[in-house]
Amino acid sequence: MAKKNTKPAVEWFIGKRKKGKRERPFAYSTKAESDGIREMLSLYGDLRLIPKDTLFNKNQWGIIDKFIENGEYKPNVR
Repeated sequence: MAKKNTKPAVEWFIGKRKKGKRERPFAYSTKAESDGIREMLSLYGDLRLIPKDTLFNKNQWGIIDKFIENGEYKPNVR
């Protein structure tokens, strides 16, 4: 049986990444989770405006909360 690749698709960082310096991501997510956050951010324009009844999982809300705690309300989500 082949081993499944369990490496997460998306790494999340706070602040600007410095060239040549590898920082540790604060979270990992799947591409689908990242797409959901990006879509809501494009719809509302600010992470603080996303309604709490949005169907996000714990990981997505954790990522959003971490950005808000660090004062990044409009991060560049790729």
